[in-house]
Amino acid sequence: MLPQVLLVTGPPGGGVSSVMPVLARQGVLCVQNLTPAKTVTLITALLKSITLAEQPLALSFLPLPMLADAQATRAYCEQILATAEAIKVIVPNTELIRVSAALDTRRAYLPKQPNLDDALIAAQSAIFTDVFADARFKLNVQHESELSATIARILARPPAALPGPFEVCVMSFGFKHGLPPEADLVLDARFIPNPFYTPALAPQTGLDTPVAEFIASQPQTDAVITPWLALLEPWLLAYALQGKRRAVVAIGCTGGRHRSVYVAERVASWLKEHAKTWAWSFEPSELLIKTLHREQVHWGLLA
Repeated sequence: MLPQVLLVTGPPGGGVSSVMPVLARQGVLCVQNLTPAKTVTLITALLKSITLAEQPLALSFLPLPMLADAQATRAYCEQILATAEAIKVIVPNTELIRVSAALDTRRAYLPKQPNLDDALIAAQSAIFTDVFADARFKLNVQHESELSATIARILARPPAALPGPFEVCVMSFGFKHGLPPEADLVLDARFIPNPFYTPALAPQTGLDTPVAEFIASQPQTDAVITPWLALLEPWLLAYALQGKRRAVVAIGCTGGRHRSVYVAERVASWLKEHAKTWAWSFEPSELLIKTLHREQVHWGLLA
């Protein structure tokens, strides 16, 4: 039997706000940022005006503040579980959805706070994961097209069309800082000699002309990058045909400062020049090319 009420929860920055618009596009009535105490009352009131079999209902809970201690976090999660059980008495076809996101994604969405570190984010995620371990549905918000398909399966409906442009994000990163979990294609620029070992170039980045000239002068640079560029057209066209609206091309080197930055800029520039002429499944005007240098926050350490 299909769920008629979906209770959506997750840790701060975990992606709950990304899930609700996808549910709305599937024809689900969505109410966001409720407290557990108000939810049962709201369900009772809504049942007087809607037929859940015709229009499922999704409710999301107000995230607990990020800096709450572990005991408060667990208590809040248990309030949500108790609320879910109370609603099941009213609407038996009630399901709990636990939403999660990778650490890098959560860090990007959380408010900038001086005492907000990865250990704190991970600790609260671990509490949510533990308390909601038995949730039947667990959603990862990393890729919107996959999220839409999963929600469509839950509701036994065809996926709703994704709005907006098709975005290609060309990202540079450093392998020593970890692989980017949002990457759809990872290319390794460590085949290029490292400018880091040239004293005059070490404090610069791949955005600086001397570093760019050094990398471009290496014979292996063009020999490898040219086939990479040829790969992108069929790969991105096929990706778009799958209904995806975003592709992340991640290019890595050791620290994410010199080689990957140069290559990412070159790939993005090439895409901006050529990709508009490809045989897309949408209007070329909907194509967006963006560049992101993930390790830019570390660049000042060598300046």
